[in-house]
Amino acid sequence: MFLENDNRRRTGAWIYIIVGVLLIVGAGVLAFSMTQDREGGEAKSTPAPTAPPAVGPTIQLPEDDPASLVVPSEVLEEGAQVVIRYHHTACNHIYEEKLDPAETRGMSKSDLIIRYSNMELQEFSTSGAVLTCTLSSYCPEHYLVKLNGTKLCIYRTRVGTEEQILVKELNVDTSGMDTTDFQEGVLFDSMEDIESFLENLES
Repeated sequence: MFLENDNRRRTGAWIYIIVGVLLIVGAGVLAFSMTQDREGGEAKSTPAPTAPPAVGPTIQLPEDDPASLVVPSEVLEEGAQVVIRYHHTACNHIYEEKLDPAETRGMSKSDLIIRYSNMELQEFSTSGAVLTCTLSSYCPEHYLVKLNGTKLCIYRTRVGTEEQILVKELNVDTSGMDTTDFQEGVLFDSMEDIESFLENLES
């Protein structure tokens, strides 16, 4: 009976040993398996290296030239006639002045506007242009006889201005004359009209 109990104890010990060994081996296998799975997951999450894009020959596009994008403006051609129309409000007449074509040849619309900034550009083409200007004086077609001191003088408007320029000083004795009207000036349409007026004074 003693021997039977001893055999049982030995058998139980071996069973514990075998179970312990199996547990150790199983744990090792499980740990190895988990390590492989982790490494496999990391490998899946790492993007595969991509090949660099193929580089072909570089094409250099020419830069746009700003000057080539500007539409050339029309300019006055050789012989183009530019006319200035002055509206003189004192006599309500329009006086036209024709400019020398050589002075305006090659000028654009904007060039005329800048040069003649005190006028309005009414018409423009390559063959000519029309400018207008308003002045408060009499037009140059008239003559103004005006008293200057004790003498009568003939004045005329300078073209394109309101300035009165002296044309002639009359040799007329004004001592016995009523010169009231000549203080502001008396308007005549021509030199012939002035001569007729002077003849009437003498007679």
